Amino acid sequence: MLLALNACVWVCPGMIFYRKDLEEAINQSVFPGLQGGPHNHTISGIAVALKMAQSSAFKAYQQQIVDNCRALADRCALSTYTAIYTYLRLCI
Repeated sequence: MLLALNACVWVCPGMIFYRKDLEEAINQSVFPGLQGGPHNHTISGIAVALKMAQSSAFKAYQQQIVDNCRALADRCALSTYTAIYTYLRLCI
């Protein structure tokens, strides 16, 4: 994923899960200039993250984040403030 903000560019590692019939279309649409590697630290980081995501503690943590976001949204709806959400920030 490529994010450009204030002339800064971040290239974030990621994985794409897809059906076999979409393989060619996805391979054609990925920016070859942004691909590098293999970067062992990135591969191992993704492996650790996937392992952690399988745990019940992680699932409970994610549910708490969703609950907190709902509580914040409900509270903001009661106030006179305007919430503006962007990909990286919530401005109130």
